[in-house]
Amino acid sequence: MRQEDGQAMSDRPRSNPPIPGSGPTEPDAAQPKTAQLHVGCMMFGRWGINNPRSVERIVHQALDVGFYGFDTAPSYGDGDSETMLGRALASRSDSSAICTKVAAPPQGMSVAEGSATLAASIDASLRRLRRDSIELVLIHRVDDDTPIGLVLDALLSVCPVCE
Repeated sequence: MRQEDGQAMSDRPRSNPPIPGSGPTEPDAAQPKTAQLHVGCMMFGRWGINNPRSVERIVHQALDVGFYGFDTAPSYGDGDSETMLGRALASRSDSSAICTKVAAPPQGMSVAEGSATLAASIDASLRRLRRDSIELVLIHRVDDDTPIGLVLDALLSVCPVCE
């Protein structure tokens, strides 16, 4: 996108976060920090950009121009995306908000079993991302046969690992 003066918006010096809605939203101290705009990281790892230095360059450039959020999932490259993102953010993790995903517990699981499955998935994501907390967790896949209320109950039971 170009300004009237012909200079690309991305070429202009910026302070973090310059993009409206890209920075943390903090309605009050009790709410977690989140980002309204995220860089999608599905192609980090074996599905695309498999060079850690390239991923780090992309992530740092995104932070430098004002992106704050990064979207990943354990299923992206069998965890490669989370691992590479965690490595790239290691020196700048306080400048970012992470969104990752979990799959809904399979049909027939109790809330306790589903909670354990979700907790294990989130714990594995935390290790790969090199973080103590995750700002936003999405249900990546739902199934028709599992009542959404059970999925919510399971997610709420592991919510303390999220900020």
